[in-house]
Amino acid sequence: MLPAVHMVYTSIVRAARQEVFHSGFAVPDTLDGRFDLILLHMALVVDRLRKGVDVGDDDLLFARRLQEVMIEDMDRSLREMGVGDLSVGKQIKKMGAAWLGRLDAYSTALERGAAPQALEDVLARNLYRQEEGAGVDDTDGRTAVPADVIALLAGYVRDVKQAIDGAATQDIRAWRIALPAPPRPAERKIRT
Repeated sequence: MLPAVHMVYTSIVRAARQEVFHSGFAVPDTLDGRFDLILLHMALVVDRLRKGVDVGDDDLLFARRLQEVMIEDMDRSLREMGVGDLSVGKQIKKMGAAWLGRLDAYSTALERGAAPQALEDVLARNLYRQEEGAGVDDTDGRTAVPADVIALLAGYVRDVKQAIDGAATQDIRAWRIALPAPPRPAERKIRT
């Protein structure tokens, strides 16, 4: 199972690391921005592996292993960046808490019956660190991103969710799914 888990995790990271997220959607190309994009894509996969109608024990175990591989990758990355051994554990604990919060937030925002703006608000808060409402012009150093860009990104997220939700869990575990490509927002100057 572990080679398959690593292959799926690598595919998720590859999807999250597409340059268009930084150049077109103005997600900061920083450690935090890249981390949040991985969490977004991970949440879509893990949520499906935990909640689909065809979910079995193997899927739940796979979802757990996938999360463990992500945390191991984050630990390795911190060490490669020179974070000291005594600090790594504290950082991983913070990252784990962030992961659980994002997983819950994205799952809730994408549930049937969620408020129409819920996903856009969660994306604004997590990817852009905007407190209320998509596209808020913020003067506290966070990225001010127009609401239409966040709405376009939310559409992409919904399309990815639809692709993942439409796949059988065994196809997800073998990564025999094709995620839609993110759209390319019109060229614009976004203050970051």
